Amino acid sequence: METIILKITICSGILLGCYYLFLAKERTFVFNRFFLILALVFSSIIPFITIKTQQKASVEKILFQQQEVQQTVSYTPNAAQHEVFDYASLILPFYLLVSGFFLIKLLFSIYKIKNLKGSKIVYKSRAIKVLEDNTPPFSFMNTIYISKDYFKDGNMEDNIFLHEEIHVKQKHTIDVLLVEAFKIVLWFNPFIYFYKKAMITNHEFIADEEVIHKNKNIKNYQELILQEILKQQDLKLIHRFNFNNTKKRFIMMTSKNSKFAKAKKYLTIPAFTALTLVFAERVYANDTNNTESKPNNNETANASSFTQKIMRPDFKVKQEEVSNSLKKDTITPKTKLKETKQTNEDNTVTDLAIPASTPPAKNLVQAEFPGGISELRKQFANTFDTSALGKDVKGAMKTDIYISIDENGKVVDVKADGKTQSLNNEAIRALKNVLADKTWKPATENDKPISTAFKLPIMLNIQ
Repeated sequence: METIILKITICSGILLGCYYLFLAKERTFVFNRFFLILALVFSSIIPFITIKTQQKASVEKILFQQQEVQQTVSYTPNAAQHEVFDYASLILPFYLLVSGFFLIKLLFSIYKIKNLKGSKIVYKSRAIKVLEDNTPPFSFMNTIYISKDYFKDGNMEDNIFLHEEIHVKQKHTIDVLLVEAFKIVLWFNPFIYFYKKAMITNHEFIADEEVIHKNKNIKNYQELILQEILKQQDLKLIHRFNFNNTKKRFIMMTSKNSKFAKAKKYLTIPAFTALTLVFAERVYANDTNNTESKPNNNETANASSFTQKIMRPDFKVKQEEVSNSLKKDTITPKTKLKETKQTNEDNTVTDLAIPASTPPAKNLVQAEFPGGISELRKQFANTFDTSALGKDVKGAMKTDIYISIDENGKVVDVKADGKTQSLNNEAIRALKNVLADKTWKPATENDKPISTAFKLPIMLNIQ
């Protein structure tokens, strides 16, 4: 998830930088409008786009070894064990809280505009709402809002009407609502707020250009804007006639396109292409002839192995690889625990209760994951990411994962017992994601639910 957030933020920032560097000072206003919309949408979906490539260079071999192990384990909760608060569990509630705040703010802004007091009329085939308050003209969706002081004797100034009519005809409010919707979902992206500012500024450039094109009198139009500059209003989501970027608007009214204006538009195509190659998720095709390797002669009769070629740096393990590395184990209750030490992700050392081996119990039915062991293997395989082990990690690695399940079928803890800490951490992370909010069918002894530990041995060999 952190990678996706980083990709969205960086990609949107690069495209916004391209806009200000190449397009913001050109009079390609309509093109600029759609570039900003496309840039915002593109940067939000690019991390979820997958590109398949046939590249075969720089191959890393990963050997997952499988052994059928019949071992009985049991689990008794360690009351003295220190529980560390998981701050990561607060991320989702905090995200939803902030998103909810922006959603409520958006709905309140719409409500505030819709409930302005005034009378509705039709003027030159346009919906007009004549307001009682003395506020400058603005538009929202298909309606132009204007103070009664601007609407005298059944008429309004032509330039004002034409300016706001352009906003209505070209549906500029939809652009603003779109960026507000993105802000609700991607509020953590600081560039989203600059996109909104750039869009509204460009909308004003479009409206100014249309007014000047029809009336041919820049000076009178500029004087009209200056007359309104001191009147302010506190309404969101609207296009205000007295927009505060007056200086930029005046400059744009008299400026001309550079010689390279058209070339700059075409430069956006390689920019989007390059960003697609950089930020899209890449999946490397494997050579089917070399996907699997035969077992070595020195392997035991009850063990099997295979080799899967995977490309760096997108070093992700396929489902079948991890699935074959998980083994079934039986479960028994009420035996003593072997205490060991393990280093957590924060480099602190805590007691780890690891169930000791014991003879199989009678009348024991082991705990069952929802959907069965095959579903657990499948979900774990889809979540496990070998890139977390680091590019320099090589050789054989092994860890035993213990999933502690209480008599109600709830997972109370996940521990790893292995010498390679990066493997321990990734295995724990993957399993916690899989087991979140899952309820097992608890193990039973003599038809009574019992607390147990489910053991998953994992062996990797990176060559």
